[in-house]
Parts: sequence; structure tokens; C-alpha cells
Amino acid sequence: MKLSTKGHCAITAMLQMALPQSDGPISLLKLSKCQSVSLSYLEQILAQLRQQGLVKGMRGPGGGYMLAKSANEVTVGEIVEAVGEYDAGRWSTPLVKDSYAGVSDEAREHWNTLSACMFELLNQLTLAELINRQGDQQQLWQDGKKPANFDLNAA
Repeated sequence: MKLSTKGHCAITAMLQMALPQSDGPISLLKLSKCQSVSLSYLEQILAQLRQQGLVKGMRGPGGGYMLAKSANEVTVGEIVEAVGEYDAGRWSTPLVKDSYAGVSDEAREHWNTLSACMFELLNQLTLAELINRQGDQQQLWQDGKKPANFDLNAA
């Protein structure tokens, strides 16, 4: 199981909204600048997250996006699934994806099982736990940049 740019952007946006200093909505522009992705791309991702009830949008001056639930209630697995990055019926291992035709049904089943186990782990990891694992929260996204020590793969 490997996260695409879409999954990474979704998790990063949700993390930014979950940070303690994010006590109100965060503008799409700020989220876009922090991740160095286009507004339209991020807007599509946030629309999917909104449809799944993970974020809510606030219109008008001072508007933006915020978590629809507390960071303790949202799992990384929910985020990944909300943006279509995980489908239990789809086999998608990057190690053998290009040679799919040459892989036995048994090997494919093993990869499906492994992928399901990894997804189960993501369903147990909340945004709050992920933030707590990152250490010093005060330095995250200062001046619109991710700090060098921020690593989603560290969890």
C-alpha cells in the first residue's frame, strides 16, 4: 500500500486543521500554499473529505475549512478511504503492479491480505495520535512551510 499525492495532501490538510493553533477555519489558499499544490486540486480533495463528513466549510470573510469531528475521532484510514485511496477489492501493490499478469492468484491474495492489514493499522491511528508523535507542535507550518523534521512516514 502506497499513498499517492492525493492521499498525502488529504492527510496533511487534515493534520493542519487538527493542530491546536488552528482554532478556526483555515483558508483554502493557506492550505494550498503550505502544501505547494494548486487550489483546484486541493479543492477537489476537500470536497471529497466534506462529502464523507470529515471536514466542514465556512463561507465568507474568515471562512475556510475545519475538522467536522475532533482529531481523536478521525483516523488516517478514514481520510485515505474518503479520497478513494483504498478499495478493499482492488489489488494495488507497487512492488508487482506493473507485472500484474505474471503474478499468481495466491501471490495476489497474499498482497491483498497484507494491504488489508496495513489499512487496519491506519484505521487505528487517529489524527491526534499522529500529531502527538511529531513532537514540537509549535513549529509545524510556521510561516506557511512544513518543518524539515515533519514526516508522515514516521508514524
